[in-house]
Amino acid sequence: MSLRLKIIRTLLVLVALYAAADHGVQRMILTPSFEDLEHEHAERDLKRTVVAIENEVQNLNRLAAGLASNPALDDYIARSDDTYERVLLHEGTLDAQRVDLLFVIDSEGGVLWSDIRPEAPGMEGRLRGFPRGRLAASHPLLASARGDLEPISGLMSTERGPMVVSSRPVLEPGHSKLLGRLLMGSLLPGARMEAIGTSTGLQLDVWALDSPELPPEMLAIRDDVTAAAGTVLRAIDNDHLEAFATLDDIQHRPAMLLRAKLPRTISARGRNAIQYALLSAVAIGLGTLLVLQRLLGRMVLEPLATLTQHAVAIGKSDDAHARVGMERDDEIGTLAREFDSMLEKLAASREAVVTAARSAGMSEIATGILHNVGNVLNSVVLGVELADDRLRRSKLPQLSKLVVLLESQGDQLATFIADDPRGQKLLPFLQALVRELESERSNVAGELVNVREGVDHIRELVASQQAYAGQSRLDESLDLGQQIDKAVELTAQASGAVARDLEIVRDYDDLPIVSVDRHKLLEILVNLIQNARQSVAEAGVDAPRLTVSVKTTDSGTLRLAVRDNGLGIAPDHVERIFSHGFTTKKNGHGFGLHSAANSATELGGHLSVTSDGLGCGAEFVLEFPLQRAKAA
Repeated sequence: MSLRLKIIRTLLVLVALYAAADHGVQRMILTPSFEDLEHEHAERDLKRTVVAIENEVQNLNRLAAGLASNPALDDYIARSDDTYERVLLHEGTLDAQRVDLLFVIDSEGGVLWSDIRPEAPGMEGRLRGFPRGRLAASHPLLASARGDLEPISGLMSTERGPMVVSSRPVLEPGHSKLLGRLLMGSLLPGARMEAIGTSTGLQLDVWALDSPELPPEMLAIRDDVTAAAGTVLRAIDNDHLEAFATLDDIQHRPAMLLRAKLPRTISARGRNAIQYALLSAVAIGLGTLLVLQRLLGRMVLEPLATLTQHAVAIGKSDDAHARVGMERDDEIGTLAREFDSMLEKLAASREAVVTAARSAGMSEIATGILHNVGNVLNSVVLGVELADDRLRRSKLPQLSKLVVLLESQGDQLATFIADDPRGQKLLPFLQALVRELESERSNVAGELVNVREGVDHIRELVASQQAYAGQSRLDESLDLGQQIDKAVELTAQASGAVARDLEIVRDYDDLPIVSVDRHKLLEILVNLIQNARQSVAEAGVDAPRLTVSVKTTDSGTLRLAVRDNGLGIAPDHVERIFSHGFTTKKNGHGFGLHSAANSATELGGHLSVTSDGLGCGAEFVLEFPLQRAKAA
């Protein structure tokens, strides 16, 4: 059997298996998933309906609270003042307030005024639980577990269906004495339930659980809902779903049965989507078969397989000198010859890249080292200038004048010292002169030490350039605090803008003794601190501050941060700040931070920067593993 037929047969089997698997997934997994999602939406819709009914309770409660707080109602109950009755209590009150029941009762339950919307025009409005004469003390709208002065609201079951009710206490002005209560009620069945259904987009029905008007088909579901104490779902057919729940009355007992009828749009769309996906997959599979039937064959597959194997072999061996050597006069032959030509060019390019990379690397490192040498030379030159200035202002010439004065006394030297006022000042003068000369010697010696250390650092930088080919690294056990202080000292009088009254804050944990290349670490510190000094100086802030913090992490990493309140860094410059040649300074070269980042990598760590933007300062963070570090 030909390879083409084998491939076609294999693909036909795969398409058939996929169709069968897709059908099984639809029946076993996806369809139930869509049904579960549909049930979740139904439960959520039913909960929205319950919330809407609760909102009706709250709205009625607010309406009753507004009427009950009218001072005229206090006078009406306490002193039979008919002002409130003439203004608010009349035949049109129910329509005006859009309610079906309104009662005003005194503190003993006696009904002072009442009105109930009739079930039909011309009929008398009646409800069994609301007699016109007096309400029993145990009436649910009079008794509250929280006290007689608390408002009562919720749902009540009546012979005309569930009703939203609110009972608000009427209190004596300025006192907590109960004068009576205002009762309001609104029947749910009818226009109000239709309004809730319109707002929720559902077809709703509500019955009292003990209502004789409960449809026969609801009797069985009523028992299921009350037993489940939650939402019960029932599929009517493939197009509709019913959701049931119970509603508690004001005594927190299940009293009403709520039904919502919903269209099964989710499961229908799910079935359509799955069928469409199945048909699409089959169509794509058949289309692929037709395309492959035209493209695949021995004249294409075998030469391509040979070429592929050759490419894989070169990838494994990395031998760019191997050749395919395929003698063909068609497109595949051209491809093979071009492949061989590319390998030749690749070999030549690889050699050129290696040579260029070596030269560029040496040039880049030399540039960075020269930049760092320049930084150190600034400190060395300034140290020499300070020593020279100290010697020029030395008090030593005064000693020569003293010698001339003493020689001029000749044999009278003893008398001059003992009796002459100038001679008597000779000893204090010599003591002060000695102290001054000692101070000069100490200052000059200190500057010379700094000069010597700077020269040593330059020597090491030059040596590192000379040893570039070897790339050796010499780790030393160093006191990190001393290295930070040395970097601060080296940059204190370096060239460039220097902020006056710069506050340097040292925020250290217990500083460790680190084993690291001293010159690379010092190079990084000098670059970061010098950069921070120049930034705060150019920003011209009122209180320039530079903070050096050192922390150790639980993962054994040392975190050294240099933070300033200077110019800051623009967001689009943060990613480029360590690039070779990138700088935002007028006289900058873009070598320092790039060299520092390379040195951080050579230490096994990395250098990063964060800034909130221009004018917000910046923080450079050096992190590297402690490894052989030990606590100081």
